[in-house]
Amino acid sequence: MKLISYEYAGKQGLGKLVEDKVIPLRDVLVDLPFGMAKLLAAGPEVLSRVASLSPDQSRLALADVRLLPA
Repeated sequence: MKLISYEYAGKQGLGKLVEDKVIPLRDVLVDLPFGMAKLLAAGPEVLSRVASLSPDQSRLALADVRLLPA
């Protein structure tokens, strides 16, 4: 699983990268913590929920986002 921090339309977010698409995590899992460090520290249950997201939930093209440092 590849997780990214990104900016899109002036807003920052966390996403799951699936090929050349991004699943904006807070759009589909609204109760996630803010920030990559907090997401990773949230534990295996939260990461399992992120891992289970389906590629058809991709909403953004990777080319349309600006990658940010984690």
